[in-house]
Amino acid sequence: MASGAALPAMDALRAMPVIRTVQGGVQAGSVAAARDRVERVAHARMAHGELGVFLHNAVQLGLSTWRAQQSVFGRLRNVFGSGRPGYVQVPGRILRQVCDLQGIETRDEIEDRQTYLLRLDAAKGFLDDLDFAGDAAGSEGAS
Repeated sequence: MASGAALPAMDALRAMPVIRTVQGGVQAGSVAAARDRVERVAHARMAHGELGVFLHNAVQLGLSTWRAQQSVFGRLRNVFGSGRPGYVQVPGRILRQVCDLQGIETRDEIEDRQTYLLRLDAAKGFLDDLDFAGDAAGSEGAS
């Protein structure tokens, strides 16, 4: 598929759940401790711009797996590369922060250490809202 080709309709996404959890294995010993340290630093509360960059990259990856799903070789790439067509992976800490910015109450429904699959169209909508809010904040600061 050429890079300028139209994206296949994402209407099929509406039948899929908006958020799913990813079942991860348990890590033991020093690897788990190192991963915990990295997670604490990497996914601590993000600045508005950092959140936008994260969502942008996640949406681009999601669009890539969605496009790949349209061909046999792309489907194979998704299977062996653990791509999940129609979804983007978002750590719970970041998903909670995105929901807070959207005014969505999450309470105990989202665990910080869990990784979630957010439906691609919802992630794109969050990104668009975040970009709009960032543009509005930038224009207010300029006046």
